[in-house]
Amino acid sequence: NVKIMNCNLLHKGSGILTGAGEDIIVEIQGSEFAYNGFGGGRTHNIYAGTIAKFSLINSYIHHAYIGHNVKTRAKNNVILYNKIIDGKDGQSSYAIDLSNGGETYIIGNIIQQGKKTDNSTLVSYAAEGFKHLSKALYLVNNTLINDRHYGVFVNGRKGSNVFLINNIF
Repeated sequence: NVKIMNCNLLHKGSGILTGAGEDIIVEIQGSEFAYNGFGGGRTHNIYAGTIAKFSLINSYIHHAYIGHNVKTRAKNNVILYNKIIDGKDGQSSYAIDLSNGGETYIIGNIIQQGKKTDNSTLVSYAAEGFKHLSKALYLVNNTLINDRHYGVFVNGRKGSNVFLINNIF
């Protein structure tokens, strides 16, 4: 298990890449991850592997280079009160990629995708298939901004239970 608090991880190949394990818990709080990635789409600001729980709280995640700002394969995800953005010149792919579904709460965030993004979707749920029993995504009290000339705010795989509550798009 790992808890990262008040750290800055900038200009690396991958900001953080976790291993996998059914009992692993990763929590990131009050931190900044920015300008990470090699540009091939396989390196990200944050990549949580197939773990028990991933939490991202009160952090600033921005400007992933071609990869995702946040990618997680965790069974449970809690993403609270963050700023996850590309800015005017960012080139990330998904703002948030929940690759394999899982029980997920995205609450009180500002999520922005820039006009130079590599992908037209802001939040992707289970795009690579379901690996967890829970197929529930709760987006509550978020502001989602797409500066691209077209795109998708939230994309849930068929069979997902997506709950959009009190968000601004």
